[in-house]
Amino acid sequence: MARENDNNYGVIYTQSAIGFEEIPFDLILSETHGVENRVTEYPVENGADINDHIIEMPESVSVRGFITGAPLTSFINDLSKAEEQGSGSDFQNRLPDALVKLLELAKGKKQPDGSVKRQPVRFYTVLRVYDNMIIESISIPKSDSVDALIFDMKLKKLNIVNSELVTGATVSSAGAAGGAADGVEDQAPDEINAGRKDDNKTELYKLTEKGYDAIKSIVPGAK
Repeated sequence: MARENDNNYGVIYTQSAIGFEEIPFDLILSETHGVENRVTEYPVENGADINDHIIEMPESVSVRGFITGAPLTSFINDLSKAEEQGSGSDFQNRLPDALVKLLELAKGKKQPDGSVKRQPVRFYTVLRVYDNMIIESISIPKSDSVDALIFDMKLKKLNIVNSELVTGATVSSAGAAGGAADGVEDQAPDEINAGRKDDNKTELYKLTEKGYDAIKSIVPGAK
């Protein structure tokens, strides 16, 4: 990012360095970068992980932008060329075009089918670059004393996440109806289920089997 000039009111950068790629600003008069965390109002146990009690809010940035009819960088790079541009039709058309583009970025672009398409944008400030930003508000007063747009704008970061499809074991209808334990047993290998049933039989029939042995020893031919 190349610095062109310093003064008491701000720093002038090349057009492509600040603002939007779709509509660069001539100057950012001021910018405020915001970070917000929401902290629980409930007591937190000493030694607990405090991350579980903090919600990180999206980053935001507020700027006062400046767009002229004739780009300020043209004055810096080539004064005579800027004067020619200022006296022509480009000077008259740049401000209305800039206003339309700003409102389009804020409100979305209307499609042929009547729907509105909105997209997050990349925003360049003097201090840093923001991705996935949405214009939250914009105020554009018009001053007759200067041929420029001076506007206040607030942008907020849109947190974009990627969804992932996770596949796993399915629970049988018997398991779903009878509870998790039944579902797990139905999906377990046969030998494991067999072992569980054998264990149950051993406990249930222990005394009975001893009784059969006693009867066999007393009654000849008992089975």
